[in-house]
Amino acid sequence: MDTEDEWGRLSALPEAGNRAGIYTTGGDLRAHGIDPLTLGLADLGAAIRRGDDQLEIPFLSNIALSLVVPGEVQLIRAKTNVFRRDHPVIGAGVFTDSHPAEWLETLAKFDQSVLVYAPHGPRHYSSYGKWLEHWHIGLLPVAYRVDFDGFSMFPPGTTITVKLDDAA
Repeated sequence: MDTEDEWGRLSALPEAGNRAGIYTTGGDLRAHGIDPLTLGLADLGAAIRRGDDQLEIPFLSNIALSLVVPGEVQLIRAKTNVFRRDHPVIGAGVFTDSHPAEWLETLAKFDQSVLVYAPHGPRHYSSYGKWLEHWHIGLLPVAYRVDFDGFSMFPPGTTITVKLDDAA
């Protein structure tokens, strides 16, 4: 089983409704027995190759992005506005620097994060456009606080639709 993983922060992306987010190469998910392609992510690369004009980015209602641990991002099994203490972590990326204020502000603005899965990180591709061709993308709620009552998130929208000519 491939457990190698790469995580990175994504600044606000015009091609994703100006949402910020994270990318992962999925090693942590696979280590937890989860195929990243079964999460319900939209295949951005396939849409670009088909020449689609728009792509509906789905809202993933069964996982969330937790920013509770400083310097870390966690994907947790959770649903919006569900209160409980034991949200299983299904993947985690650790950063050596603090999360940038602008990145956190963009996440907070929408209470949503973009989640991008690609089999390799951006350095593996010759250009940003070539990397986009391998993206699978979805939206997640963002959890900022966990305490003895659990945590809550604001209810996000169900999807956003973006123009693909901005992506290439």
